[in-house]
Amino acid sequence: GVFLWGERWLDDMLDLLEVILDPALVRPRAVDVSAVAERDHCIVYTDASGAGWIGMILIDLRSGGPRLWASVRVPAWFTKVVSGDTMTAISQYELLGHLAADLTFEHLLTGRAVYHFGDNTSAIAAVVHGTSGKPAMARLANMVCMVSARNHTRKFYEYCKTHANPSDCPSRPRPSLSSPPTPEELLAAADWDRKYKADWDSVMPFLVQLPTAQVILPTQAQWEQPSLFYKGK
Repeated sequence: GVFLWGERWLDDMLDLLEVILDPALVRPRAVDVSAVAERDHCIVYTDASGAGWIGMILIDLRSGGPRLWASVRVPAWFTKVVSGDTMTAISQYELLGHLAADLTFEHLLTGRAVYHFGDNTSAIAAVVHGTSGKPAMARLANMVCMVSARNHTRKFYEYCKTHANPSDCPSRPRPSLSSPPTPEELLAAADWDRKYKADWDSVMPFLVQLPTAQVILPTQAQWEQPSLFYKGK
């Protein structure tokens, strides 16, 4: 793998402790125990494809709240620094999707209960436990937990089957066509229509697309020093 247990991880632990113990950076969490008549939580779905796409959906259950979807390609730097093992790679993409959704929808999730659904058990287990036996997964899980703590969100994670996960649609966007399209592009588009168009048409018209430019992914600097999620706040 690309990570080694040892001094690097001890440095990371020290960096994190310095953040957690600094009251100027980490505020005490306040929990509202009063009765709330209106549903005030958000539902988030995330998914990723082996082709390197992340899909995310947010449903805000406040009256008149938005229903958003977004799709973004996994950044090249991320693919280079994490495991290239096929099974591990997709779990890393899925967990990156968890983090991207928390960052992208941060303005809606802060201080609220969030029910997060995903179809990858490895990613869910990592965020529930806050760590993983795979170093890159552990790092991502730590980053997700830091962002949740920073934003005082109350996260609940639940598994759903792939066919019940609507974010599977934006994680597999229709191939783009050049002008004029090449025969290969036309074949790829026809294959997408055959496999995914029916699902797309049944889910996506009820949601509003968030432009890709508004999707927030972690930077490589944050990957190398996760405490920047606090220090940069």
